[in-house]
Amino acid sequence: MTEAALNEFQKSNLNINLKLKILPMFLTPHAATGIYIGSQIPNAWLAFLFGFISHLLLDFIPHGDESLGERWNGKIKVYHLALISGLDMIVVGLLTYYLIANRIVPLTPAVLAGLAGSILPDYIWGLHEITKDKVTGWISSNILSACHHLLPVRLPLKVGVIIQLTTLLIFMRLLTI
Repeated sequence: MTEAALNEFQKSNLNINLKLKILPMFLTPHAATGIYIGSQIPNAWLAFLFGFISHLLLDFIPHGDESLGERWNGKIKVYHLALISGLDMIVVGLLTYYLIANRIVPLTPAVLAGLAGSILPDYIWGLHEITKDKVTGWISSNILSACHHLLPVRLPLKVGVIIQLTTLLIFMRLLTI
């Protein structure tokens, strides 16, 4: 890494660390939705399919992360998105553990399949960002991005956090009734 790249990395790393206080739960609302779907549909394949579809439907709603990653390029972008994704997966893991350990939802193949289906679209997008693979690129461009940009509205990140927290709370409430 060149000295200029290292300096840019350190600046952007500082920026990301300061912004973690308002980091939205990008995957967490999708995960809660997928867990709910898996708790309602006993067939694991259908839970996976409906989890995947739920992700696309939720992505129709502008949620404030539309510009995430636009200020970074190359390896620095991949690093930051991997960091955000890693932190997000920790939250998803804690949420899943909480729901299962407290017997709010049972640990069933359908619950795990709904969860997996609900977060898979973001991993397809991330895989394309890293590999530039043509298949994941087609899926990312023609399906995932189309859902994100169906409504031509870009929200500030703070508004997006409120929308995502509201979505999370709705599905957490549905899981507990």
